[in-house]
Amino acid sequence: GFCEHYASSFTFMMRAAGVPARVVAGYQGGELSRGGDVWEVRQKDAHAWTEVWLEGQGWVRVDPTAFVAPERVEQGMDALTQSQGAAMFGDGAGAQFNYQQYQMLQTLRRFSDQASYYWQKDVVGYDKDKQADSLLKWFNIKSIMQQVIWLAASAITVMAVLIFVIWYRRRKHWHPADLPLVQLSQRIAKQDKSLARTDSEGQLAWLERLASAIDSRNDTNVNNEAKTSNASTLTDSDHPDVIQEKITQIRQDYRQLRYGRLSTVEINDNGYQKALKQLKKNVHDLL
Repeated sequence: GFCEHYASSFTFMMRAAGVPARVVAGYQGGELSRGGDVWEVRQKDAHAWTEVWLEGQGWVRVDPTAFVAPERVEQGMDALTQSQGAAMFGDGAGAQFNYQQYQMLQTLRRFSDQASYYWQKDVVGYDKDKQADSLLKWFNIKSIMQQVIWLAASAITVMAVLIFVIWYRRRKHWHPADLPLVQLSQRIAKQDKSLARTDSEGQLAWLERLASAIDSRNDTNVNNEAKTSNASTLTDSDHPDVIQEKITQIRQDYRQLRYGRLSTVEINDNGYQKALKQLKKNVHDLL
């Protein structure tokens, strides 16, 4: 029989003897989860026992199953099935196979129940109060003032990121051969804005205009210095011919990279990179 049979039989005997008695149904046993913080109580742990009324003590628990199958009460159903092993399913190879299948299903059931428990606890039960508490705990916020500071800092950070993203997407993208000349124009504009390249002006046309303007100004400066001092001289690096030569080299490098044979190859090509490096060097020397 089962525990219900023993409990109901003992209750009938006690009542027949004039002792108040009742059957109590519940659970006995259980298993600690893998996390160690939850008890898993299943239908196999269901149990029934008897309570009798004793003068001066009240309702006292008496478990008749402990006299018939003490291991069921002392060890619990799970421990009992583990100790008996395949004998629970009879004799022979079939019993062993059934027991192994039972063990596998038990393991899968434990994993499934544990996943279901944490899903209900941490996902379904993660309401707005728990969200707020977790947020305050993560950021170590303990006062209203700290909340205001965090909100203000977060808003400023989000605005700064948005501004950066907008600027980054709208910034000008220069061709690798154009970038050195753009930097050259920006440096020259700090000294004389009239010599900087305009938006509607091509790079080669600008270089030609730059060479003419520098040549004209150098001629004017030489004539003025010659009138005021007979000892006035120019160094090799300041000579108009040197400047003109550098600008000519820059124009040749740029034309080769943008309109010549190298304009048809990949930017990471060795020949292209070598010519681009030479262009940068000439721009640097001119500066």
